[in-house]
Amino acid sequence: MIIWDFNPYALALLATGIFSLILSVLLFFRWNSRDCVLLAFALLFTAEWNFFVGFESAVQNTEIKILFAKFSYFGVFNCLPLFLLFVLNYFGLRRLITYPRVALLWVIPIIVIILVATNENHNLIWSGYVTPPDSIFSTLVYHCGPLYWLGVGYIYFLISVMGVLLFLKYKRTQISTFKKQALIILLGVFPPLLANILYVFRIPALKYLDATPIGFFLTGLLLFIGLTKFRLLEIAPVARGMLFDDLTDGLIVIDMNHYLADINQSAKKYLKYPGEEWSGIPLSEGLIDIPGLEEAINNDVDFLIESTPDPDVTLQVEGKNISQSKVDQSGWLLAIRNISERKIQEKAEVERREFAEALRDVSIAVNSTLDLDEVLNRILASLFNVLPCNMANIVLIEDGIGRVKCFHGYLSPKEVDWIKSASFNVQEVPNMKMMIETGKPMFITDTRLVDFFSNPNVLSYMGSPIKVKDEVIGFLNLDSNKPNTYSSMEECERLQTFADLAGIAIENARLYEKMKESAIIDELTGINNRRNLLTIAEKEFERALRYQTPLSIIMLDIDNFKDINDTHGHIAGDIVLSRVGKTLSDFIRVMDIAGRYGGDEFCIVLPETNLKDADSAAHRLLEEFHKIEVPSINSTNYLQASMGVSTKDETTTSLEELLIRADDAMYKAKKNGRNQVASA
Repeated sequence: MIIWDFNPYALALLATGIFSLILSVLLFFRWNSRDCVLLAFALLFTAEWNFFVGFESAVQNTEIKILFAKFSYFGVFNCLPLFLLFVLNYFGLRRLITYPRVALLWVIPIIVIILVATNENHNLIWSGYVTPPDSIFSTLVYHCGPLYWLGVGYIYFLISVMGVLLFLKYKRTQISTFKKQALIILLGVFPPLLANILYVFRIPALKYLDATPIGFFLTGLLLFIGLTKFRLLEIAPVARGMLFDDLTDGLIVIDMNHYLADINQSAKKYLKYPGEEWSGIPLSEGLIDIPGLEEAINNDVDFLIESTPDPDVTLQVEGKNISQSKVDQSGWLLAIRNISERKIQEKAEVERREFAEALRDVSIAVNSTLDLDEVLNRILASLFNVLPCNMANIVLIEDGIGRVKCFHGYLSPKEVDWIKSASFNVQEVPNMKMMIETGKPMFITDTRLVDFFSNPNVLSYMGSPIKVKDEVIGFLNLDSNKPNTYSSMEECERLQTFADLAGIAIENARLYEKMKESAIIDELTGINNRRNLLTIAEKEFERALRYQTPLSIIMLDIDNFKDINDTHGHIAGDIVLSRVGKTLSDFIRVMDIAGRYGGDEFCIVLPETNLKDADSAAHRLLEEFHKIEVPSINSTNYLQASMGVSTKDETTTSLEELLIRADDAMYKAKKNGRNQVASA
């Protein structure tokens, strides 16, 4: 018959076992990361250890006491390796955990458990048993066998390794939350260690009682406090050296409930109250208002946003899930970067692009019209978009006398009347004389500091000479009613670029006057003749090369045109050609160039147009051709044409090459059945 005596010592052990079991179950069901599983199994074996040591103390039969003692070894020699794996895994040392090392970790426990189970055959663990007269609760005392100390030494070794790792982690961790977590686990090592030392060395005060399981009760209590108060398994430690110390970004760790867990030094400037305690308070209360941040976090996916909490400040916030596993989210790591300087640079880049687009528009105007007034006015209009000014004008020189050719921004009637009628010797105007002598642009930051500006509305000035073949023929002038508007040579260089375009426009106008006697328009079709077409096309091709913009060509040939001539006469053929010219003129854009290439063959040059858009335009043009009525040929009374499309690419080196490719594509369309579009 088994006799039981549930003394206070036995009850304490059983209560500790129950507590450990409850905590283990909570870990299994509430948390599902690898850390939790390791800790849960460690506490499960701790519970088993406590139960059997408690039963050993309560039972009065010696044989059963020994049996329970053997079972308790199964718990103690499994829980400690699991505790070590938990510590390694939890503090980011998973690289040390390999299958061979884990197997090696259980070599001694397996040997000790087998030796304990078969102790009667060799007495290597216990050489005997005795119940001392002064033993409290009739505790059975085991005499140590030769291999008993193997198990004890292994236990102390594991506890020492854990203690050293936890101490180092505690010392090196600067994040307060993780420092507290390391301290909790470190403190949890000492109760069972001290209790076991007292038992092994037979401290009289304990009267042969093994208090080690009670020590693990205190360990479990500390872990419970860590779980409930310091979110021990809700936020895993982050490698400080990699994410905090080595980065200048502001780094903030928040838990899954969006409470501040920790920050680095760089992030403190983003707190509402940097000098106050921030740990554990909601993100919305501790952090400055960053528009869009809460919404991004609530989406539960990694994010990268830009936010402007202040007109002069732009922040980039990157959010990364802190996960213990693929399905387990522990919180967020937020990296905050001040990208205001980058935004300033991006703004400058936008201004440069706008400047380039303005140049392109003016270049298109320069190359698409010979109306000098139109080009010069477009230059002034573009300047208002890319350079700060209230007033602008272009002065042209003729026989040393300067006259305003065009102007923008002058509002008062007095100013307008003066501008329209003004003529002056440019050598008597100091700023213009200086630009003639140097051939370079200039600026005056504050005109009140010089004595030759009489207009009180002009407080800052910038000008650039307009040159043709290195001769100054005029000036491009900008006026501002605010001082210090112009202060850099970079602005002067931009103005010089527009002045150069004005020079090109003026030179083009002069050349145009000389070429009036030359025929540039095909008389029959009303569009460019071959010579003028190729001249303009060559300029467009050079411009496309210079500014790296697309350029396409449509080459077309009227199908069965010879049959129209042969059947209905050349007058009918001329009518068809005239209608084709009218259709092309109505179809093309302002920037496009259409011309008669020869006979019944036509060419369209499409600046700023890629192959896809050019092909689409060719198909639309073919539909327009179908609306042209022609004398009936082969039961067809509408115009048909074969069209070839080509586009400049990185291998195109000449306009001739582009024309040949378009011509080849056109003959490909003819070969494929005519009345269609083919692309090179």
